Amino acid sequence: MEIRTTPEVETLFSHYELLQQQLDYRSIAKLYGNKIIAAGPYGIEFHSNNFVTRWQFEKSMRAFYHQAGLTSMRILRLHENKISEQYSLVNISWSATFSKTHSQPFEFHISYLVRKRRHKAEIIMFIAHEDEKKVLQGYGILTS
Repeated sequence: MEIRTTPEVETLFSHYELLQQQLDYRSIAKLYGNKIIAAGPYGIEFHSNNFVTRWQFEKSMRAFYHQAGLTSMRILRLHENKISEQYSLVNISWSATFSKTHSQPFEFHISYLVRKRRHKAEIIMFIAHEDEKKVLQGYGILTS
């Protein structure tokens, strides 16, 4: 993993990657702020990050990646663009492998707006660069 970041961002995404490997989506949701903006090819959504939202996120992510047959997900590249002392735009290239493709990795990209305060970082926005579901359907990994 290539990392060029501040310590807060490095800690945040090292933890994120570990939780992703453990399929611990409820804990991943806790890495996000109280209000979240999600954007991508599908449009823009606004969410409150509370118990119900975390439960729904965990349920939907677990079902999605189970159906896809996810076997691993790792950070390939991470680059932080510091906007101010409090905010950074973090661009990550993720590598994922699936049971149907064996060891062939698929790369996808997500940008995260991160707020740093009190020596801790939280994600307040993410932008998915690809529609992951459509990409996986295109490769026959997902059927619907």
